[in-house]
Amino acid sequence: MFEVNIDWLANGIGEMLDQGTIESVTKSALSNEKDRGYSKNTNKSEHIIIGGRTDYGLVDIKYLDIKASCGNGYVNLEHPDSHTQAFTVEFLRDNDLPIDGHGLVLMHACSDSMGNTIPHGTLMLVNTNESEYDNFINNKIYVFNADGEMMCKRTIKNLDGTVILKSDNTDKDTYPDQLITRDTFNQFALFGRVRYSFLKH
Repeated sequence: MFEVNIDWLANGIGEMLDQGTIESVTKSALSNEKDRGYSKNTNKSEHIIIGGRTDYGLVDIKYLDIKASCGNGYVNLEHPDSHTQAFTVEFLRDNDLPIDGHGLVLMHACSDSMGNTIPHGTLMLVNTNESEYDNFINNKIYVFNADGEMMCKRTIKNLDGTVILKSDNTDKDTYPDQLITRDTFNQFALFGRVRYSFLKH
């Protein structure tokens, strides 16, 4: 039971809850979050956090030294982990991403087939958990691996169940649309969905 400050209750002076109750409630809330897999960040001074403070430990997302080609494809002979980048739980939660970072990778795009949507060199946050044909979301951007070539394309779902892979670049001679079906989908190893891009201005 909460202990209400009697001065606040009688005269509206001071805080509604006394300091002891506030500390108790705060500790309880943080304990509950920790039980659900979060941990309180004890080294926040060592990181620069964009977008505000965080009450939880930072989540490390792997950066893969592979490029998703926003064009005809970029051949990747290896997929080494280069380094990691820390994100706040709040950022991941606000963007409907796994708050433990599971299945998330950072990678750079190359070429210009996605036009101004994802320019060459853009860092992308990709969710590899979204990699099933039935889970395609209309008008979203995905990363594919076709015969060892990485490429990112926008998906357009048709009523007959087929999916068009298209580039945002209007030069269709260089970047033609591609139609895939459930049967031909196996030729395109779906790597994941682009959930966030860090554009340069």
